[in-house]
Amino acid sequence: MVRFAGFILAVVLCCYREKIPFWRCLDGLTPGIVAALLISQLGNFAAPFTVGMPLPSGSINEQRLAEYVEYAYRPSGFEGYEYFKPVALYQAGMQLVVLLAAVWAAWPRCQQRLTAGMTFLASMFLLTVIRFGCGYMYLTTDVSGTLHFGQRVCLAGAAACLLLLWLRWRKKEENVFLVWKE
Repeated sequence: MVRFAGFILAVVLCCYREKIPFWRCLDGLTPGIVAALLISQLGNFAAPFTVGMPLPSGSINEQRLAEYVEYAYRPSGFEGYEYFKPVALYQAGMQLVVLLAAVWAAWPRCQQRLTAGMTFLASMFLLTVIRFGCGYMYLTTDVSGTLHFGQRVCLAGAAACLLLLWLRWRKKEENVFLVWKE
């Protein structure tokens, strides 16, 4: 979260210094941002950093995706389970769809029809919704029905993206928010 805010601040400063449109710059960076997040999730799947809820013993067959976690790496209290939901893989699969949509939206023909910033904001909205939904499958999920911190941050991010999307959609001008002209 802090790293992403720092990234946005760096983009703002670079855009201001180079006098390039902020939102168009973010639109151009969006496929790379989504690809980096997708690769991160694949890394989380390869090394079981994020473990999903356990699958009941005997429920594994060839048709179900499951992540085997070595005994030494199983979370405390879950040593009796061998297979867990591969949440990081689910998340990476959905992020791949967002990546393909972002690449499609980055084509010049599509960019001409979209207001600057729409690709970035729509992609970030979808990514926060994906992360929010996958938050229910993590092993650290609170069973009392309350949202954990990551889900609350995702809700705030999704609301901010929707608000900015609505503002960008209403204005349809290039020089609405954080744009510097020569």
